[in-house]
Amino acid sequence: MPTCVIPNGSKGKLLLTKLKKEIAHALHAVEQRNNVGELKTVKDTVKSEDQHQIVCDEIYTNQKFVVQSCNRKPVDHEVSIVIDGTSWSNDCKKHINYHRKMFLKDIKLIIGVSNLCNEKRSDNNILLKQFISAESQGTIWNDLIDLVQTSFLLLIYDGIYFELKNEILDDLLRNYLSTKDGLTRFPLFNGFVLGSVHSHRSNHWTLNCYQYLYETYQLIIDRGYYHSNEDGSLRCTYGDGPIFGRTQQFKQYPFDKNLLKNLIILDWTLLLKTNGISIITNPHVMYTINDVSLLKTIIQNRSLVLEFCKKWQINYLNYKPSRISHRFDDCEEMNIKCNARTNARTYISAQCCLNELIIAIQRVLKMHKQYGIKCLVDSGTALVKFDSVLPWEIDGDILCEFPSANTTLVIQELLSKYSYKTQQFDYRQVIRTKYWDIEIYYQVLLRTNLSLIRFGNGWIPTFDNPGKYIRDRYGPSVYRHAISWRFDAQTKHSFEQYKTGVFPLCPEPGHHSCLDLLPTDGNIQIKHKINSIVNSQRIISKIPDGDNIDINQQKWACEIEGQVNRPKFHSFIKFIRSWTNNTIYTIDVSQSQNVTYQDNTLIFYTNDVPWTKGEQYYILFDEGVLYSNERQNSTVQLDENFWKFQVSNVQARDLDIAKNIFDSTESSNDPTSTSDPSDNQPASGSVAHNIYESTSPTSLPGSSDDGATGTSTTNTSALTTTTSTETTSTTQVIITTSTTIEIGTNTSTTTQVIITTSTTIEVGTNTSTTTQSSSIPPPKQGERPPTKAAQLGMGLGIVFCALIIAGEIIFFKFFYHGAQSMRSVHYRMSSAYD
Repeated sequence: MPTCVIPNGSKGKLLLTKLKKEIAHALHAVEQRNNVGELKTVKDTVKSEDQHQIVCDEIYTNQKFVVQSCNRKPVDHEVSIVIDGTSWSNDCKKHINYHRKMFLKDIKLIIGVSNLCNEKRSDNNILLKQFISAESQGTIWNDLIDLVQTSFLLLIYDGIYFELKNEILDDLLRNYLSTKDGLTRFPLFNGFVLGSVHSHRSNHWTLNCYQYLYETYQLIIDRGYYHSNEDGSLRCTYGDGPIFGRTQQFKQYPFDKNLLKNLIILDWTLLLKTNGISIITNPHVMYTINDVSLLKTIIQNRSLVLEFCKKWQINYLNYKPSRISHRFDDCEEMNIKCNARTNARTYISAQCCLNELIIAIQRVLKMHKQYGIKCLVDSGTALVKFDSVLPWEIDGDILCEFPSANTTLVIQELLSKYSYKTQQFDYRQVIRTKYWDIEIYYQVLLRTNLSLIRFGNGWIPTFDNPGKYIRDRYGPSVYRHAISWRFDAQTKHSFEQYKTGVFPLCPEPGHHSCLDLLPTDGNIQIKHKINSIVNSQRIISKIPDGDNIDINQQKWACEIEGQVNRPKFHSFIKFIRSWTNNTIYTIDVSQSQNVTYQDNTLIFYTNDVPWTKGEQYYILFDEGVLYSNERQNSTVQLDENFWKFQVSNVQARDLDIAKNIFDSTESSNDPTSTSDPSDNQPASGSVAHNIYESTSPTSLPGSSDDGATGTSTTNTSALTTTTSTETTSTTQVIITTSTTIEIGTNTSTTTQVIITTSTTIEVGTNTSTTTQSSSIPPPKQGERPPTKAAQLGMGLGIVFCALIIAGEIIFFKFFYHGAQSMRSVHYRMSSAYD
């Protein structure tokens, strides 16, 4: 028996650690694949105990596959068909007869039906099981599978429109029994088999092969395959349509009883992947199903996939074929516990946890800079191998200049504005966020020259020569990876040399967040695994938002924590009417001049869309609307509650504004008034609000925008009101809102309120002796722009009136004068008789 000699010293310990890790992973893989029970050889599997073959072999000749004749058992002895028919509450008998005719006569059908179905079958090949409506989809499928007694089964969970012939089941059986699992030493395939899919509705056909990349709190789904087999089948991790496999395998990996119907297959296939079970797709076996985009339909619904992502601790879900992605930044919502001080020894921190650390470091640096205090990142935070914090980071390190009179003010503002906590030590200040500690060290004098290093979605200051500082700070092999010194019992402080190039064994081998799954050197291999922590899409404000939106509203703004930028691919903002769910206006942010990206704020315009008073609308964002870079795009927003608003009666509100300004003008002319002018100054809001207000409507892009589509008309209206009072001053006020109000008071009794459009505020006063009085006419309500139907009706009305006038002209020109002639003849005849 061969022996292995382990050398003494550090090299021997390193080699022993690697061997232990490889053995642990190998045992884990063997255990997962050996759980299927006692395995037979290929020969025993292809032939049954009575020496009859289950399927006949096929050969390729004359440019086609030909099945050879053999002594085989009937296919119905090996395969049963499981059908979920619980939705057949009406015409239950009709559906059962339909499926009986569609499938082979001798095939055993096990059908789940509703308890409202009273059909009783005397056919030995049909077994009905009733379920109440409260039963979950997973429970129904598991109970039906428990009734199967054959070695194989075909599970049908979507409507199928094909006649199941012998060759289809033969192909499935042959492919299953001839496939060898080349990834392990076991020759027998113990996975599941699918077919290609053809859409009954759209007539589209696809290979029906998808791949999952599930690691570091991410699930990325892409269409395609990495490996194929000699028989023309593909190795996949997901596919639509019926599923064929061993009954024993179905029972060993049951369906989740707590998830909704549409999520069950997504959840089940991910379960198979994490347990090393393969899925094979046979493109030459075609199923005709309702729709080939079932997976897309599931993933585009954020609220639907939330429970699935909670179960699997997925912070970032990306469906690449349709550019649909969801990012869940709230760790509490995802039931993820952030405890880097304990978990970072063997696990990568979740993206939602690391995002909070990135944002907190940026906030602390920004706040010190605003108060004129020089700071820079230090130690491990300056070791930005991945243009961000290390995935196994445990805290943040910042070095600030001291003393400074504003240091206390900075700490107080951080505590009050972000609800952080603090703890003072002799030489450092610790800022505690929800999950992290940021240690601020103070130094009497910092060097004047600083360099900026990429960090998350921006740049942060550090030492003037970061490369030299890092090399001197950590010594040899500085760019090889190592865990924190706090996890090494033999290391007393952070200035001792680190043990690089090795990660401890994970207590859960194969878990998607295990640190030992990452390479111990290099950053390119790891960057794509942490790409969803580079930026933050935490939305700070949306302006305007909620009820009482002006009917003339055309300017919108959205502010996020990170930097916004324009995508290089087509990505749309959509305005949708709530009660019809129809898109009424779209903007292509990649091309439109109606979109402005400024710092952390996205501003866009809608070119005078005629909103309907009292109606509700909502806004949706495509992937990449807020930002896009080489690593990631901002997540899609398909929830109607993301940005919902309702249009109000703007004229009534403008009258209230005019009345308030008129009252305040009178009070300002009162010599007894003691109000402080500063009370009328607008309060400062968020960055988005300031940018939103500072952008002049006069710079609004024109309506001839290639990137925006939808109805765009011009609506110009004015409201004029005069009132009679007695005064000796003239006041003119122009106030910028979505509309503008001018108030002019002329020397005695006339106050004129005019609603127009402007962007300045002016107040002027002069005196006069002229006297004038007038009454108050009723206000004129603004009208919506005429619709096409109204314009058509008006045109027809004008034509009709023109025809009537023309008819009258003809009548009076010809017939009316003719009547006069007849009366003249009658008069002359009467005179003659007289």
